[in-house]
Amino acid sequence: MAALARRHGAALARLDQVLGCTSAERECVPAGTPAVSASADGHDLVLAGPIRAASGIAQVLLLQEVEGLPRESVGWGRANPATIEQLGALHAALFAVYTHPPYMAAHQAAVLGREVLAALSSTGPRLTVFMGHDTNVTALAAALRVDLKAPGYATNDVPPGGALLIERLRDASTGDRFMRVSYRTQSPETLRGLGQSASLVALKIPGCASLLCLATTFSRLLVSHLAPLQAAR
Repeated sequence: MAALARRHGAALARLDQVLGCTSAERECVPAGTPAVSASADGHDLVLAGPIRAASGIAQVLLLQEVEGLPRESVGWGRANPATIEQLGALHAALFAVYTHPPYMAAHQAAVLGREVLAALSSTGPRLTVFMGHDTNVTALAAALRVDLKAPGYATNDVPPGGALLIERLRDASTGDRFMRVSYRTQSPETLRGLGQSASLVALKIPGCASLLCLATTFSRLLVSHLAPLQAAR
């Protein structure tokens, strides 16, 4: 956890500047001792330190940006789009603890991953939409072993409306079935109402031969990265 905080030292310093704290004697983001531990009930992780303190602030600044607040109101006029993207890494760093590690991804995506596979089966509907949170998106992406990068956002910082698109395709000549995974977002500029573009980034799943992944390979890889389900108590 200390190494994680050090890697984001520049972003933490920039966040202090945005918050109006620029001296060592007056830090807005409390440094604390970076640590991760089990919660009292043993069912969760407790993260302490500057990443925990800064991640929510960074997300609020992004929401100010995409909600279309006047430029002078976004981070008190001290957060331009480049700064918003830089600080997004602090929010994404939270996922580096809670959803990206293989163990966490396996458990966080255990139910959703199987629902996705069921929807992609040959008997599934033509379109299924799962609504959730950024943690759901990052957990599924982690189970697929892919990073999420889109214009205007830090890597793995899922923006409002960000979505994983998984398509089931069939080769008409051979009958082979494939899966194709993409990451769809709208830029901060578009969400502010200043544009109309959307970004669709194709994702290469590790273990697949190409962007088109054999359906059997895709299913095998995803299932192998999901924790077993347990009966409810």
